[in-house]
Amino acid sequence: MKKRSIDFITRLKKINQVTRGWINYFLIGNMKTALRDIDAHLRTRLRMIIWKKWKVPTKRQWGLQKTR
Repeated sequence: MKKRSIDFITRLKKINQVTRGWINYFLIGNMKTALRDIDAHLRTRLRMIIWKKWKVPTKRQWGLQKTR
């Protein structure tokens, strides 16, 4: 199966859309801990995607200095 490249902004919009759908669907239940775990996992995955985008070491250095 080939993986298709998705623009980062589009990816974030889709993640927000799905997350809002889950929250609205499970509104009655207690999802605080589940959402905290999902948030931690998503942040890690998004960080990995950004890091892989910066393939060249000089680009990684530039990206890390830019975020400070």
